[in-house]
Amino acid sequence: MSRIRLFLVEDSLVIRSILKRMLLEETDIEVVGEASKVKDAIDGINSLNPDVVTLDVILQDGSGLDVLKKFSDSKIPFIMLSSLTTEGAQVTIDALNYGAFDYVAKINPPLGIVSIKEELLKKIRAAYLVKGKIRVKSCIECLPSKKAIAKVEKRVANKAVAIIASTGAPPQIRKVVSELDPVFDASLIIVQHMPVGFTKLFADSLNTISPFSIVEAEDGQMLLTNTGIVAKGGYHLRVKSDKSIYLDDKTQAYFGLRPAGDMTLETLAPLFKEKLLVVIMTGMGSDGTNGAKVVKTFGGKVYAEDESSCVVYGMPGAIIRSNLQDRIVSLSDIPNAIMEFVKNY
Repeated sequence: MSRIRLFLVEDSLVIRSILKRMLLEETDIEVVGEASKVKDAIDGINSLNPDVVTLDVILQDGSGLDVLKKFSDSKIPFIMLSSLTTEGAQVTIDALNYGAFDYVAKINPPLGIVSIKEELLKKIRAAYLVKGKIRVKSCIECLPSKKAIAKVEKRVANKAVAIIASTGAPPQIRKVVSELDPVFDASLIIVQHMPVGFTKLFADSLNTISPFSIVEAEDGQMLLTNTGIVAKGGYHLRVKSDKSIYLDDKTQAYFGLRPAGDMTLETLAPLFKEKLLVVIMTGMGSDGTNGAKVVKTFGGKVYAEDESSCVVYGMPGAIIRSNLQDRIVSLSDIPNAIMEFVKNY
């Protein structure tokens, strides 16, 4: 069995050493090169053509984004190693929008890096399986400018669309949001697996290209028409009977996730019944499946992204294996499918 050829780009010599020691224990992964600077990283990746690249967001002479942009047409998957700082989070969100495969947040570096081992290994192996798959071209310059927001009354929504997504989804969600209609007679709820701090920046990035406002969820906020909300990192997004948001940081992470889409769907389903549409998009794992079962019992609709457009087929695949889907929809058709539901139900 061939080993995964990994190129390691990391600013800190200490962290590089820790990562290499961790990876040496794995029989299916081989570190074929390393770099701490932008130019060295670009030259090394070009020369060695690795299977996967782990990429620090902040480098000695620039950022990981400078490296990623050089490989915008490459089919090599990049995993960002993000610092939990405002700057690190912003570069990570930009990198995801430019097509990075995924990211792992560094916890208490350098010694805390050991604690991310299992997550990093899982994502390296997942990235290897999608090497060669074309990334969604959703860089900042590639997207349309923000549409003029229609002057429509916002009211408490009687209809909702929930997007549940994870690995590979940020640029896909940007594409979907940018193609929705300015008059959106529903509340849009987005649950994208991200930690504290990242979801605010992600919501802000969506708001720049959405035809209606999109914000990070706040406790007590009402679900309104012509408005999108992004579930806040570190909290399960729940909805009360009056359609106000309750941010739950007491309930433990669900299968390691907080926010978890399942938790949100369980509270949306009895409120919106047949006027709830759930779209399960690319991502590892099976988040959304248990929630979709509840949605179906209340008459709601469940759409799963087609395997051909998924970066990782885990979450939509779990829906289809459970036979919960009302439709299987490719990425290019998701905006129209959403708008059909909003207009007809």
